[in-house]
Amino acid sequence: MHPRFTLRQLAYFVAVAETGSISAAAVNQHVSESAISTALTELERALGSQLCVRRRARGVELTASGRHLVGRAADLLRDAAALSSLAEDPVSGTVSLGCTSGLAPLLLPPIVDACATELSSVRLDLDLRDTQALLAELDSGAVDLAVVSNLQLLADVSTHVLLPTPLHVVLHADHRLADAPEVDLRELATEPFILLETSPGAHHALETFARAGVTPDIRYRTTSFELVRSLVGRGLGYSLQVLRPHGDLTYEGLPLAPRPVALPSAGEAVVLAWTPRRRLSPAARAVADLAVREWRQRAD
Repeated sequence: MHPRFTLRQLAYFVAVAETGSISAAAVNQHVSESAISTALTELERALGSQLCVRRRARGVELTASGRHLVGRAADLLRDAAALSSLAEDPVSGTVSLGCTSGLAPLLLPPIVDACATELSSVRLDLDLRDTQALLAELDSGAVDLAVVSNLQLLADVSTHVLLPTPLHVVLHADHRLADAPEVDLRELATEPFILLETSPGAHHALETFARAGVTPDIRYRTTSFELVRSLVGRGLGYSLQVLRPHGDLTYEGLPLAPRPVALPSAGEAVVLAWTPRRRLSPAARAVADLAVREWRQRAD
């Protein structure tokens, strides 16, 4: 069955919904107001439903049917644009890749490098935010893919594990437990603790102490991942972290001794996330496949 409406009519309708008036939509679409008005009338006739109420002094107000349609119309227009570009280049366009700022320096460079080499027709827009902001942007469609910790993910987000991140204790290189195969947090209960006060890391660390029956002596708090490591490197305390950069050195070049925590792992991992409610474009799917492949090769 062929649709009784056109993509142009949908585009004009979305423009009206986004700008709030027929005159503004006409400017946006570079056509006359009568062209916009006629397209709206024909679209409503084709769908058998009034989509908006036209008020001379107050612009256009969407009806319930119009509000329901506008999101789906925008998705259809994006799919049509992706299909058009697919005919010219199988994988091209812009992909918005989100990541938390703490994970970005370690996780993103291999992905960006591989995309620049293998997906030259794809432009990556990098968006660094906290986990909750990224999940909101995934839901709205502002971000196509996000690299985040799985500790705060919701059930309606699809994921693929990029990197397991079991929790470890970060110790000074000369600490008495620096060579232990694993560390029982009860052995550190009286020592100063340096808390990485980011979300969800801080909550996860404190939950881990509670599971171990320990109340940590929090001496310093900071949102800087590298400052935590630098303070530990100077012997000012210990910390708990999930990321382990290569080299185990601080910015000052001081050595660290990360050791596994003697508690069962809760399945912590860095994941690539996307919402199943929005279809990934060919370019976004290609970036996702490449990201998974890159980090699988590193794990092997």
